[in-house]
Amino acid sequence: MFGSRSDSVGGLRRAWMLVPLAGALLVGGCMGGPGERRARYSCDGGRQVSVIFSGGVARVFDGGGPPIVLDSRRARNGFWYESATHSIRGSGRTMTYTIGRMTPLRCRKISGRW
Repeated sequence: MFGSRSDSVGGLRRAWMLVPLAGALLVGGCMGGPGERRARYSCDGGRQVSVIFSGGVARVFDGGGPPIVLDSRRARNGFWYESATHSIRGSGRTMTYTIGRMTPLRCRKISGRW
């Protein structure tokens, strides 16, 4: 009616062969691309912030939660990324990180690949 037992076992075997491929694609998608830049900053009050710049967005990691995604804005010099609630602006080894209406944090780059 639905095929023989050997057909269903063969299909299951082929499906399991795809699992490692799917895992490799998932991990590969998380790895940095050639245009990706990473930097880590030390900010006022001892706060550590990591930023991944890629494809017109910046992903800011400032704690244990998910990254904050910021869109690129035109800056006269340096860089500027923002969302409705967060922004980063910087040039050289310094950056200003603003969260909502809080006083902006001054940050200094401590490591990074450019």
